[in-house]
Amino acid sequence: MYLAQKLVTLSCLGLGWFSTPVSAEDASDSIYPRLGGNIITRLGYNGDYESDPPLVEADDIFLQVIASPIFRFSERLRFVTEVRVENISPPSNDRFFEDQGLFARILLAEYSASEEFTIHAGKMTPSFALASFAIPGMFGNSYNKEIELIDQVGIGGSYSFGPPDRGHHTLTFNTFFEDTGFTSESFGNNRGRTSIEDGGASNTESFESYALPLEGSDLDALPGLTYKVGFLHRAKGQAGVDDESGVSGRSLAWSLGSRFSMVLQMTSSMPALA
Repeated sequence: MYLAQKLVTLSCLGLGWFSTPVSAEDASDSIYPRLGGNIITRLGYNGDYESDPPLVEADDIFLQVIASPIFRFSERLRFVTEVRVENISPPSNDRFFEDQGLFARILLAEYSASEEFTIHAGKMTPSFALASFAIPGMFGNSYNKEIELIDQVGIGGSYSFGPPDRGHHTLTFNTFFEDTGFTSESFGNNRGRTSIEDGGASNTESFESYALPLEGSDLDALPGLTYKVGFLHRAKGQAGVDDESGVSGRSLAWSLGSRFSMVLQMTSSMPALA
């Protein structure tokens, strides 16, 4: 099958950072509870052309809204969210702001036990590689969707360490399973609820899958370098052949000044993450 594709972002507008205390007092960082976050909107066009077979050729004009409010209840406790409006299915023909739904990507409670140790629980996107955050260009977001572990429910924790002259390093552990609750659905155009009968890796409704990434940055000896290496295990779902496990990402991102950066992503041989 041959498919040529073009993607044009007609506009990309961040509607700003908002920080509003729930109380009626001033918005200083010492006031709790308070609300902060940001909203990003994108208006775009995606066209598939010169396709073989031609049945999948389509022009798609779409809107994407990403809202990321953070509710801070105290210095240690916060609730992190990410709510999106975007296409919930690929186009089958030309469409104009159709097949769009509102859904929650992240609903996560975080508690900082100390400056070094944080625990969290809720709906999350367990991190295991760096490239999904660092790939530049118009198609970077499409790459993200292929390798991110979205729509997972889990618990975990992270530990940060490292002397100032040797960089900042964080070790994280998450155990999770695919979201099969009402939060897997979308509003407006409903993408449907995920069921355990759908099968697939990590669709177990039990904490049998886990990710263990180590990441670091700000190394004096290698300025501009960010690294991430992660071990990933995903338990098989119903009718699955076998579990998936391996070193899922060995990633390097190197900032070469304010204009240039380089990303290296190496992935071990393992079943597809989709």
